[in-house]
Amino acid sequence: ANMAGRFHGQQTLPSADSASGLATHLALFVNMHLPPPSSPNADHDRATLWATIYYCLRCGDACAALITLQNAPSNIAIPQPFHTVFTQLANYQTSHDAKSLFFTPSPSSSNNNTHQPPASLAAIISPQTRIALVELYHTVKTRSRSTTDHNTATNEDNDTETMFQLASLALLSLAEPLTSSSTNSPSSPAANVIQTIEDYIFASLWMAYHQTPSNFPSTTTSCEEHVAQLGQLLQHWGPSYFEGTDDSSNSVPSSGGWAYAFPLLLAQQYNTALTHLAEVGSGTGLLQATHLGLIMYHAGIPLYDFNLQPSQLEESKQNDKDASGKQLLSKLIVSYASAFQTADPKTALEYLVRLPDPTSTGTATASIGQFAKKQIRRLLLETRAFEPLAGKVSSNGSRESATDTSATPSSSLPAMDCYFSSAEVSSILADAAVDTLREGNKADAAELFALAGRYGSLLSLLNCELASHLVDVSPGEGGGSGEQLQQQQESEERRFWRNAALHFHSLHLAHGRTHVVEVLEKEGNLALGNTFQLLMNLMVFFDRCRDQHWEDAWTLIDSLLLLPQAEVEMTRKVEAFHCLDNVLQHSFHHIALASMECLYHQHSNLKSSLGRGQSASAAGATEQRLMELRGRGRLLVTFVGLIQMRSSTDTNARIARMEAYMM
Repeated sequence: ANMAGRFHGQQTLPSADSASGLATHLALFVNMHLPPPSSPNADHDRATLWATIYYCLRCGDACAALITLQNAPSNIAIPQPFHTVFTQLANYQTSHDAKSLFFTPSPSSSNNNTHQPPASLAAIISPQTRIALVELYHTVKTRSRSTTDHNTATNEDNDTETMFQLASLALLSLAEPLTSSSTNSPSSPAANVIQTIEDYIFASLWMAYHQTPSNFPSTTTSCEEHVAQLGQLLQHWGPSYFEGTDDSSNSVPSSGGWAYAFPLLLAQQYNTALTHLAEVGSGTGLLQATHLGLIMYHAGIPLYDFNLQPSQLEESKQNDKDASGKQLLSKLIVSYASAFQTADPKTALEYLVRLPDPTSTGTATASIGQFAKKQIRRLLLETRAFEPLAGKVSSNGSRESATDTSATPSSSLPAMDCYFSSAEVSSILADAAVDTLREGNKADAAELFALAGRYGSLLSLLNCELASHLVDVSPGEGGGSGEQLQQQQESEERRFWRNAALHFHSLHLAHGRTHVVEVLEKEGNLALGNTFQLLMNLMVFFDRCRDQHWEDAWTLIDSLLLLPQAEVEMTRKVEAFHCLDNVLQHSFHHIALASMECLYHQHSNLKSSLGRGQSASAAGATEQRLMELRGRGRLLVTFVGLIQMRSSTDTNARIARMEAYMM
């Protein structure tokens, strides 16, 4: 009822002082819509008068109605109850400095922008006046029926006069609703007043608000029940009744969905109204539904369909309805923001931070909930607009974030820093990295971990990728086209992660105690840095193996101290193996196999050089070296047997065979 009042109140002029202007405008409106008389006559003047008074009531301006009565032609007899009731209503309106009967300024508001619910007619009109109006209503109604029953010749002006006079009396006296079957019958002239859905809803809400059990003991239906029944009726009729289109049609209605959405809003069927507007109004409808939903939500208007079903009066059911309204608004905001997030991710973020938290109770809060943060993570991953939204990593490893507390979304600073603290931004970025890592997008995860300053997580990811790409499988080494394509992809991935690791190392680990080192130390993840350095060296080792630089490769792997160099080191090296990072342990079978290949190929090359014009001393040195290589081979076989590598038994067998051939 309040919403209907606000809507119709907007039809009034700026202040009550301009009531004469409204009366003039309404008189012109009536003259435009009533058929002009062939010549000036009193019947047409009376029809114009009562039509103007009715529309003054529709606009909620009693002052304009009183001025219309006072300026009526002297030859028109106006029943005294009309003068009395409009005088009382106009006095109330002017004493409250109200532009309309539909709302009044709050007493505590100096600028008249805050309104309180309007008073009911029973609180304004005296009981004696109401009794006189009821009697006059029935008199006019009986006279109109008597005229019809006796087929008395009437003209169109007389019908119009009776119709609007009876409609005005029905609204003022509350004797019968205009929409009731007895009043809105073919024999009643007042039936013609209800010509549009707006007319019907106005009449329904007027009666719902003013005729309540507290004011009329004979009335059993409350205002809430009236509104709920109206909402059910509108939904029963469905959109095709209002839009004039088939429900199955995919075309956008000429009203853009408002022909059905507006009546639903008046009947407080907010959920259905916004849903219909978004679904049938195309992009414009989604835009309108989203912004209207945001305004209503932040104004404290619940976004569910009002009803009075007994089961829904329980507190738990009420919470369910609140949640359904928040879910609708969330769906609207996400859908609307998704439509332009690629072109303008910053603006999309402005909408997503306004997503309601479905876990909270009540109306809008200033805090940004977990659901909004989840959608922001989705925005990051789908648009990959990392720099506009979160900035970039500076040369010292820290994120270039907002430091100006007056930052706004339109500034050049990272957009997320306008809504979140630095710690919150870091948390969102880290969670987004975890999300995309689950989907297999490791490159984006690495970039997000770096932006978040989570260098422990970044190093864990780099270590895992380096360990899984230690061996370079160059394409073209046999196999079908599919296998070659896979080998090419693996080689490109290895190159990507190696270059990324080299870049990270040169920027953040090769210059002493950097910001990244401090972060790792604070996180207690310095061991990850040691693993990272070891893996970088192992990448070089495998590159030398690929290029068959066996001596250089063995020199490097031996310097890394992963393998026992003497029998007395065996126990210590086995313990050291079990202290290695899991990624190294998982890849150690590649290291052991490549190390044995280095020994085997060195042994083979040296053995083939014996007896080729060597001096005795050179031959002796060669034999000594062959013996050392065989000794290291035996140590490696023993070591591999003790550490129980996580690989197939074929790897152990290959290592053992190569050692056996070193004779």
